[in-house]
Amino acid sequence: MYEHNDKVAQQMKAELLIQLKSAKESDDEELLRKVASIVCPSHYGNGFEFEDIYNETLKEIDMVQNYWLNEEFVDGVNAGIVNNVELEFIGY
Repeated sequence: MYEHNDKVAQQMKAELLIQLKSAKESDDEELLRKVASIVCPSHYGNGFEFEDIYNETLKEIDMVQNYWLNEEFVDGVNAGIVNNVELEFIGY
């Protein structure tokens, strides 16, 4: 079960990275903030620089826990921020 859930998390993190890099390449601050909202427990209000949000979100993607992804990733899919992945978590 743990190996399976780690595989699911890897797929989700890969999708988050795709969307994060897309936001950076297109200089889309709205998308950047939406991607950040999936993995960052606190949201970024006015006054945060684009690069700071990008760098912090990149760190958070690396460290985000599986239980958090289980809760938040689906909301990101439903909101059209990220694409769904093939697998689902087990045991949450």
